[in-house]
Amino acid sequence: MVAAVATAMLGLAGNLVTNRVDVPGERWLLVVLGVFLLLLVVVAAVEARSRRDGSAAVPMTIAEDSAGRRSDGCTCEVPHQGLHVRTAPHQPGPWPLRTLAELESKRHSISDSRIRKVFHAAGWEGTLRRLYPETPLVSLGGVTFPIWAEIAAPELRGDLDSAIGDITDHSRPDRRRYDAEGRGLDHRGRAEFRRTYWRRDEVRRFNAETFALDKIERHRPGRVRIHARYGTYFQSVATSEMLEREFINVVSRRPDAVWSLSDFPRRAWLREQAGGNELFNGAHRAAALSVAAVVIVKEQHGYSALLSRRSGDVKTHPGFQHVFPSGILAPTSSRYGSERSEYSVKRAFLREFAEELFGYDDLTFDSRNLRDALGSIWPIQHLLNATQPGPLGERPAVEIRYTGISVPLLTLRPEVYVLVLVRQPGWFDELVSGAERKCRRHGFNLNWEFEDDRDDVHGKRLNSIRVELDDQFALTGRQRLTPLNTVPHAAAALWLGAQVARDLV
Repeated sequence: MVAAVATAMLGLAGNLVTNRVDVPGERWLLVVLGVFLLLLVVVAAVEARSRRDGSAAVPMTIAEDSAGRRSDGCTCEVPHQGLHVRTAPHQPGPWPLRTLAELESKRHSISDSRIRKVFHAAGWEGTLRRLYPETPLVSLGGVTFPIWAEIAAPELRGDLDSAIGDITDHSRPDRRRYDAEGRGLDHRGRAEFRRTYWRRDEVRRFNAETFALDKIERHRPGRVRIHARYGTYFQSVATSEMLEREFINVVSRRPDAVWSLSDFPRRAWLREQAGGNELFNGAHRAAALSVAAVVIVKEQHGYSALLSRRSGDVKTHPGFQHVFPSGILAPTSSRYGSERSEYSVKRAFLREFAEELFGYDDLTFDSRNLRDALGSIWPIQHLLNATQPGPLGERPAVEIRYTGISVPLLTLRPEVYVLVLVRQPGWFDELVSGAERKCRRHGFNLNWEFEDDRDDVHGKRLNSIRVELDDQFALTGRQRLTPLNTVPHAAAALWLGAQVARDLV
């Protein structure tokens, strides 16, 4: 059918060019129209085929090895039992709307030039100190970042879920609509939600469910409980990330000026709705909670922290440096069985560890009906085994600790932090080589959220993603991290991780 239509359209175009058909009007316009219609038909056919391919459930091919164990062709253990690749609950947006939304999104995005104007000057810092006078900003290596952070109390650091509170609202969001639940989200976010929703491709841009901030209870320094409700990622973009865009757009007009709350209408409205406590009150927005881990590795001289540059494909802060693994605190599946087990920093951290560092994309939202068994994935299993003391009581090769929380003052989207301290020199390289031996498909390779340019640095393995630290876990100065090149969450992760690491050593 498509071939026949394409042939007919080409024939029409040829007839018009050779003047064999007497059609009134400018012939070149008709030729252009014919070519456009041909392209329209081809693209529509490709779109229809991709929809058919994407909507069909893909059966998993599971073989058995010589021992009768089920395997996906890799020697690594993957929890396949009873799992099926999903049928996507939401199809990609129609391609004309995706194209228009892409153009519209670029028009409304934060430009690099405005970011440079803002953070090359001093007005942004003075403005934040005026807006939040009781909120100290994180300083890393002598550079101030637009984020507040608080270190965890020492007695709580052994439990990664120490900050996890309750799920206060169990209603599930309609991922197709902006505020179907009637939570009073800012109406100005509706247009951004629509643009982001129509740009979805259900591969890299998808509107996954999230655990969104309800409120943060602070009992005393270092002791907090984060209560959550359900939201979606696109709601978070429309109600939290847009606060950052508003801030950048306003401050970039006069970067050295100190602005007032009245200059930021969306932020002022949110403060009024939250009773003056928008940092810890998630009312009238859907601020997706997130988790980030800083991996600090013992070297022959000093330490190093793992850092990399975010891909240009991500929605927020493309090209900026960030710690990894990191990601949104979200349910593994819309069909999960236990809310309490899903609302977990530990589970989110382990999932991101396997997904971002070793390419286990099966663990993304709704990829599979995954209930449990994260520990059977080899990199996770190897990591957890390394946290156990030696047979003679030696200190473990790796220690994992909860380090604290942050609230970035531009987006007001809280994050929980984890430290992975690798005490044993060479252990991380053994993890990398071991993963490659177990399964080449799941060897160490940053996923699409990060750009992996390891081979470009003097041929030294992994050096391009290592930031050098001294024996006190302070930056050596060889790599300068600033708000112009580093995500504020990464600065908070390093700042908190360094303090907890000093206490451990």
